[in-house]
Amino acid sequence: FPSYQGKLNGEVYELPQQPAPALTRPVLLVHGFTASPAAWENMHTWLVQANPDGGVVNANSQPDAQGKVFRMEFSRPYNPLSNNASELRQAVDRICQATGAKEIDIVGHSMGGLDTRLYLDQGNEKVANLVMIGTPNHGSVLADIELTFRELGMPINPPTDAPLVRQALTDLSEVRGDNNPVLAQLNRNLPRQRERARMLTIAGNGTPTLANRFWLTMRGDGTVSQASSKLPEVEHRDIWWTTHNGVKDHPKALEMTAAFLTGRPVPLLTHYLLSQAR
Repeated sequence: FPSYQGKLNGEVYELPQQPAPALTRPVLLVHGFTASPAAWENMHTWLVQANPDGGVVNANSQPDAQGKVFRMEFSRPYNPLSNNASELRQAVDRICQATGAKEIDIVGHSMGGLDTRLYLDQGNEKVANLVMIGTPNHGSVLADIELTFRELGMPINPPTDAPLVRQALTDLSEVRGDNNPVLAQLNRNLPRQRERARMLTIAGNGTPTLANRFWLTMRGDGTVSQASSKLPEVEHRDIWWTTHNGVKDHPKALEMTAAFLTGRPVPLLTHYLLSQAR
């Protein structure tokens, strides 16, 4: 999985021209595998134009009582889903306690969406809405490839190898047979997750992506295929000509996310030429 290193492949996007809306509830931005809170530069910068910045939070934080926009920081950027879901639960509880909110909204990029789904699946959740951007809901072949490199003694990303890293990659691998029991079970339990939070999925498209071990498709973001991002009976939007790291920064992704979180219709416009990026 590509780590976040700022704006990649020339994808430097302007913020939406429209002003950010006032949020109904606190929102927590949850980064993906090998990333950090800094991955949310565009989303965070735009949302705090109209909402108090709550800063970076973790499982042990004392969140700002006046905050409305928070960014999650995990103990390690490449933990398995079970570890992240546990830390996420603690952070959500602390945000609710500090702000007085009964529920919050979550925006997850990539693995961050899976972390949140596992948290929802475990019950006693405090989430009203979940937006998943570039989330591999059915896994990514790149995780399988990374596991293969580790068997050869050549870890690439992250360049460290440990049981927790391998478990995280297994959690992210393409679902087929019994190779990824955590994600397979999570998908079997999707109906109860849908009952616990409204969901929206957003996928990047137009970049060559392994749809499975044998098929390359343009319907994907280079890391996660469109098919892997989609979930049954969950509202979905595509943003074309962007990559896995770029899609969460795209102005249309910001607008779609804000509309969904504030109960407005999610824009249908999905095509945006890369040449229009700054």
